[in-house]
Amino acid sequence: MKNSIDSKQRFIRAMKLGIAANIFFIVFIVICFAYYFTLNHVNIIIEVFAYAVELTGFVLISFSTIDLIKSIKQSLFLKIAMPSYCITEIVVMLLEVGFIKLPFWDSMSSVAIIIHVVLSIFTVLAFLSLDINNKHLEITVVIIAIIMLMGSLGYRVYISVLINTAAFIALYSILLFQLSHEQISIQFNGMTVEPKRYKSSFFD
Repeated sequence: MKNSIDSKQRFIRAMKLGIAANIFFIVFIVICFAYYFTLNHVNIIIEVFAYAVELTGFVLISFSTIDLIKSIKQSLFLKIAMPSYCITEIVVMLLEVGFIKLPFWDSMSSVAIIIHVVLSIFTVLAFLSLDINNKHLEITVVIIAIIMLMGSLGYRVYISVLINTAAFIALYSILLFQLSHEQISIQFNGMTVEPKRYKSSFFD
């Protein structure tokens, strides 16, 4: 029982760290847009601050993902999808700010934007495995997926990244709310898996 309680607290921490990480990413993106579109010269202080914010976001999202993986039972799809998504987002951000360069990368390519959006929605759908056939969770995931779909309307991948950060803040916040109000039932590590019972008035 104690292990399941610890796992639940770890899951809650994962959600909170995820929210904090995505807030840092939003701050970083806003700084980058403000910096590159308003200043015509290099400002070392602003660049150092921006990269420090981004690095903090990377560290937080890494710990969030580790906590998420360690806290939940089963949900193999989510355990694979979430780390893959985080690595992809980190690489995309580094490509967008020119920290790393790839000859085939074009952030304004419609193909790159669509692939990024599809990957993002695919990752969000993996959260359905937390509580299969739960209507509250299904509605939440559908709404978040629709929000992420708006990223395909942007003119570059970074717009999709920005939308995703806001979407994940919303997703993690809603999951915390649903968990605290017992609207979802997540199987945490250390818990005994109990089959769901469905009531029927047909045989009453």
